[in-house]
Amino acid sequence: MIDIFDDAVKSLHRLVGKKGLKPVTDLGSAEKFSHFNILRSKENAFSLFWKQPDIPAEFTLMDILDPSSPVPDPSREGPFTYEDNMVWEGKGDLTIDAGLGAQVAASGETDKSREFVLKFQINRVTTKILTDLRSRVLLKPEPWFLKQCRKRGDNLYVVTETVEVTNAPKLRVESGRKWFGKFSFPQNPYIKGQGHIDGDKKKQQSLTLPEHMVMAYQTKQLIINKDGWEVLLTKDKNQKTFSDGYRREILPIQNIEEPVSQDFKKLQNEISRRMEQLSNFSKDIQDILFHNILVMLGDRGALQDLQDMMEQFPQGDLDGPGGIILKELRKNLQNSWDYPLSCISYMLEALMVLNDTQHDLLAWSMEMKILVHQWELVKSILEPNFKYPWRIPFTLKPELLTPLQDEGVTVTYKLLEECGLIIDLNSNRSFWDLEAKVPLSALYGCLSLLQQLAVA
Repeated sequence: MIDIFDDAVKSLHRLVGKKGLKPVTDLGSAEKFSHFNILRSKENAFSLFWKQPDIPAEFTLMDILDPSSPVPDPSREGPFTYEDNMVWEGKGDLTIDAGLGAQVAASGETDKSREFVLKFQINRVTTKILTDLRSRVLLKPEPWFLKQCRKRGDNLYVVTETVEVTNAPKLRVESGRKWFGKFSFPQNPYIKGQGHIDGDKKKQQSLTLPEHMVMAYQTKQLIINKDGWEVLLTKDKNQKTFSDGYRREILPIQNIEEPVSQDFKKLQNEISRRMEQLSNFSKDIQDILFHNILVMLGDRGALQDLQDMMEQFPQGDLDGPGGIILKELRKNLQNSWDYPLSCISYMLEALMVLNDTQHDLLAWSMEMKILVHQWELVKSILEPNFKYPWRIPFTLKPELLTPLQDEGVTVTYKLLEECGLIIDLNSNRSFWDLEAKVPLSALYGCLSLLQQLAVA
């Protein structure tokens, strides 16, 4: 159901088309992106090739201000009505050399339809509203949850604009696929003769969103100092939320402001170092990491909690699969400095770049043991295209699709599309897009590290 939500969000986001507006990627926590909510981001990242998305801080601007007056209402534009009723149809042919003389020739037809009516409005916290709020002072003593953000060295942002639905829209997606083909194995000593395949698959999905669900948002940075607080009206990357704060540097980190290299080998080397670090853990720990991360892929909050706790290791504890990982690490690592735990944080950071749909697809891929085949395919896309800052066509290598089989190909295509690549299911022609580079690099990192754990 999550991919239906993602389709609707991306469609509405393109329609509004405002610079700085970000789509909501997490269906389960969309309510945490309402106006006045506080989001946090990490000042530093473990990779030079991606940055983690905004994290709900679980409190609002009003929660840290003296409650001397009612919460002001934002200005509202709308309501607007957006109707999306689209149909895709396509036909194609494909011949794959499967090795040992085997060939699979197939032709197919695909169709997909999407239908929804969104009534929406734009809510904006204006400069006047922020000016009026400046008369309200910060709570004293400082709330414990704000102290945690200060201790981590988080940068905090106030949601100042939202796009929210004003109806309870029902989203519908219907897809179908027919394929016909034949195969032959003339040189394979274990399989004789020829044969044919055909199939017909249809899928219908629907999802009703609650009224007032946030679909997109915009933020401005919150500054807290000894003189009070303010919200920056213009972006300043040199400003920090807590000028007198500190960050407990347990793990080696890299500054996200460094320019992203155009050299794919640097990404490979970065990931290879983390894979080597993971390989130093015992097989038992690697198994525990693999299976408990698999469980957490359905819970973004659990992944985020584990990432936060890894920065405080060996302190801190959690319930559930994240707690199992922390417990096993403490039990087996008598001296944590002998093991670079940053490789685990690196993997979690890469996972958090991916959206919920990709988490579900990745979990399925882990269970089906096709990570290595997906890794080879993603590498074949990134390596030749990494340096290009513009949209160019590329061709997927058919021999890399063969081991994935039918449903594995569909899942892998969806993983790639969610990164922003334009994948044509009915031909070998697809398109590289610069916006896909960051999520695709994170996907490549996830596949590499999870496969390392899988074969331990």
